[in-house]
Amino acid sequence: MAQETAARRERSHTEAALAASEVALELALAEAAGRLDVVRSAAEGVVDVAAELGDPGPADEIGDALRAVTEALTARSAAEALMAVAELEGWLPDAERRLDELQLALQRRLDLVVALRDAMTGEGFVFEGSDDQGGSFRLHFTRSTGATYETTVATEDDGTLVLVYHVAGEPDGTLYAPQDETVWDTTEALLERVHEALGGDDGFVPGELTRDGKPPGRLRTQGRARSAAREGG
Repeated sequence: MAQETAARRERSHTEAALAASEVALELALAEAAGRLDVVRSAAEGVVDVAAELGDPGPADEIGDALRAVTEALTARSAAEALMAVAELEGWLPDAERRLDELQLALQRRLDLVVALRDAMTGEGFVFEGSDDQGGSFRLHFTRSTGATYETTVATEDDGTLVLVYHVAGEPDGTLYAPQDETVWDTTEALLERVHEALGGDDGFVPGELTRDGKPPGRLRTQGRARSAAREGG
């Protein structure tokens, strides 16, 4: 009799322990699912924006974390689900900050593209179109002389804006008409005037214009956006 009572007591304890374990599992799964619900929208937004900006790092990182949480919940693995959602929560702020920086850099490039197009056409260039290079923009211009200017607008890793000009068909000198009127200036002088037109309260502040090779060939300048509002986000 005593043995039967002890056996029943043992079974009761085992059943209670199993029930408690099941309750703990359900609570842990519910916690992981609830935390996932809180960050899911932001995480999916990061994946979408990263794809649009052509930056696979955050998209892959956050996408993998989302899948890990979902798969762990489906498999009812509470420990793995809680670990995966914690990693997702930890990665998300850094990923969002990175994308904010990339979006700001993109907007600065777009602003400079528009300003450069206007400044170049103001100096008599014909705008022939632009290409999105994924992280940079390439603009195509021609002059009445037949010279072509291919201008790349890019951003350095530290956020510095860069303009790189590839020039073809431009003589490296100042030519004059018979009446001593200027027909066109040297390439550097022409681009310096373009850069002056890019200034203003919220414009591009260029640095020194440098060149690789003669005749003009490749010229480069880097600078920053003057706008304090943009720099501050």
